[in-house]
Amino acid sequence: MSMPPEASGASQAGWVALALAVAALTSLAAGAVNATLIAVVGITPILATLGTMQIFTGIAIVITQGYAVVGYPEAFLAIGSSRLWIFPIPFVVFVVCALAVSVLLSRTGLGQSLYMMGTNLRAAVFAGLETRKALFKSYMITGLLSGTAGVVMISRTNSAKADYGESYVLQAVLVSVLGGVNPAGGFGTVRGVTIAVLSLQFLSSGFSMLRFSNFAKEFTWGVFLLSIMTLNFVQNRRRARRAAGVGTMATGGAT
Repeated sequence: MSMPPEASGASQAGWVALALAVAALTSLAAGAVNATLIAVVGITPILATLGTMQIFTGIAIVITQGYAVVGYPEAFLAIGSSRLWIFPIPFVVFVVCALAVSVLLSRTGLGQSLYMMGTNLRAAVFAGLETRKALFKSYMITGLLSGTAGVVMISRTNSAKADYGESYVLQAVLVSVLGGVNPAGGFGTVRGVTIAVLSLQFLSSGFSMLRFSNFAKEFTWGVFLLSIMTLNFVQNRRRARRAAGVGTMATGGAT
């Protein structure tokens, strides 16, 4: 979709709104594809999402022929460069998305269903939850959030390329685990993820000030991820042993 070069300010805003609507629909469609593969076909989520990521990247490379798309209109670039009072628009978008997801998880039936499904999918099915519908909604919302992040990134850099997001995959996983999200499902808070994002951003800024190379950063993210997952595993084992010990003591006392 190309904008006429002679378009006025109001016309530019209309074209940008149309482009954002198309981006949102595309993001929802991508989420629906993931949901279909996982909820209907039964593919493991990590494999399904990694596979579709490669497919979507390949489609983008074919469309753009591997080149970066540049030269966006000012009305679109304002999303990444303008401010709302003293706050940058990307920060406002982040806060709005974080609050919306927090309310969704803590104050809606869908959020509680997702927590239950993450804790014990079989128990959620026996409890009568519509797990397939919940998965579809979850992955479509995730697709919409991913599309929003892509729009903000493009508007800040004034360029778009098919593989721009691949460098953030490890960081996204690290932020989730660092924020207290259980990789096995069932637990996680937006507050914890937000604190993890800020912590990782401060750490990344420190690396840049120390002139660490990108390879050193990637190595550090990997070490952090493995260390945190190992620590969580050890803590879970200790909790399980304590729970088993308490159960044994209670049983012995009852007899």
